[in-house]
Amino acid sequence: MEMTTPLCKTWQFYKTAIRTLGMKKLTTMYCKSAKQIYRWAADPNYSEEHQRNPLDRIETMLDELCNVGREETAQRAVARMADIVGCELVGRDGQVPDKETLNLENLDDFDAVNAYTKSTQVSNNLFEVQELK
Repeated sequence: MEMTTPLCKTWQFYKTAIRTLGMKKLTTMYCKSAKQIYRWAADPNYSEEHQRNPLDRIETMLDELCNVGREETAQRAVARMADIVGCELVGRDGQVPDKETLNLENLDDFDAVNAYTKSTQVSNNLFEVQELK
């Protein structure tokens, strides 16, 4: 699924959650008062009642993990959340090929694919096939 809508603000997420799930569900889930959850959902541009919400705090924690060189930990956390909604985390940098053409890239895998194919043709032993990683 390709994301077609712009990223929402964290307060917008909570406003939608209130409308969709209902306040009773959220107060039970977070063990917080309705007033506190309304504060999380308040637009900070127009409300003096706005307070940082749990998503704001998670973003801060992810930033801090990256600042101390633990990007992989932050990425695993985000990948877990993405998986919940049927998405997959892909880095912005993507994979950078080390060859000039796709054909040359494919040749890198030729020996392994060939060995795998031969193994599946001559043996029904799944353990032998798995060892070719």
